[in-house]
Amino acid sequence: MTTASDVPVQVTVGVGRAPLQGVHIGTAVIDIGTEGIELCSPTGAGEDLIEWPEGRTNVDILGASGHIYERRWVTFALTPLDAAVPQIEHLPNQIERLTKRLANGTAQAAAVESLRRVGTPAVPRLIELLLDQAESREARYGAGCALGRIGGTEVVDPLLAALLDPDAHVRRGAATGFHSLSREYSNERVRLALTRSLQDHADRVDWISAMAVAEHGDPSVIPALMTLAQSPHTDVVDAAFYALAGVGDESLVPFIERVINGEDGRDYGPLTPNVRLAARRAKAAITSRANRRSRYRQKFLRC
Repeated sequence: MTTASDVPVQVTVGVGRAPLQGVHIGTAVIDIGTEGIELCSPTGAGEDLIEWPEGRTNVDILGASGHIYERRWVTFALTPLDAAVPQIEHLPNQIERLTKRLANGTAQAAAVESLRRVGTPAVPRLIELLLDQAESREARYGAGCALGRIGGTEVVDPLLAALLDPDAHVRRGAATGFHSLSREYSNERVRLALTRSLQDHADRVDWISAMAVAEHGDPSVIPALMTLAQSPHTDVVDAAFYALAGVGDESLVPFIERVINGEDGRDYGPLTPNVRLAARRAKAAITSRANRRSRYRQKFLRC
């Protein structure tokens, strides 16, 4: 938690549940900033979110009895001192509040995770935000990330449109969304768009797109990834190899081995360890797939 701050803080709690009883460890009073504290229930205990009020909040710290280093749990019991205890928020208000936080770089990751939990009801507002060029680039970036985390066929076309946005940061958000999006929503249009984005060298769009290609690609993207692996933009070569680990075949092994052994005639400077590690992983993944196919063929022939 932060005190007297405008930065929201994510806290995992059981909403509306009495705290576990135990030893009273201590008490403190904190001053919640204008953004409040976002309280979310833990996995499996419901998905309600409430907005904690601004002002002073009393915090009672309770823990299990026994030795201090052997406590199995600790509970923070929060009681607002300057406002009524908050109630569970209506879903439309919740969505609007969370989408506003996407513009705050500090709060963005927590907001994306909360929107993922909200799920499909948040998709229309996120699509509107993603495609509205009048909105801030940071909020639109966050909307792309959140749409990918939520998933669904309805998010594919907006993310494809955002990959062509004039703002590189928005394009990066769309690529990040595709990286998170389940492969079940992939299609030829997605693969072609991500392959084109491998040549988008602004704001690391190429790097994120390579990671997304690893999730959605098939052997048809190998030539584009090989081009990226040999491009003058050395800061994305490792991403190309990570993607090839997902879609590459045995024909690439000699080239990958030359990179691993430093025999490809290129100087990657301080990125050399990253590139060679990615190349080793690509070789291991490709070899493993080839061995599995070989064992399957041998088993099939024996039958």
